[in-house]
Amino acid sequence: MNYSSLAGTAKSIAYGDRIYARISYQGQACADFFTETATTVSEVKRQLAAKVAPLRGLCKIYIRNHSRGWAIESPCLLRS
Repeated sequence: MNYSSLAGTAKSIAYGDRIYARISYQGQACADFFTETATTVSEVKRQLAAKVAPLRGLCKIYIRNHSRGWAIESPCLLRS
């Protein structure tokens, strides 16, 4: 997964924050989950990538931190 589109975001995650994450491929949500144990945005993105490992191409990721009140949505390139 190419994370460059989200690199440098000023969004923070702390252990215990309620995080929702979703990855969409060709307009369809193909994986989503809630976590309260992630500590970085990169960790959440790695978990999403693991759930859709066989897919390749352009996708969209959405991450929402319910505890801190922010959300990000960005295109992302899946690679094998």
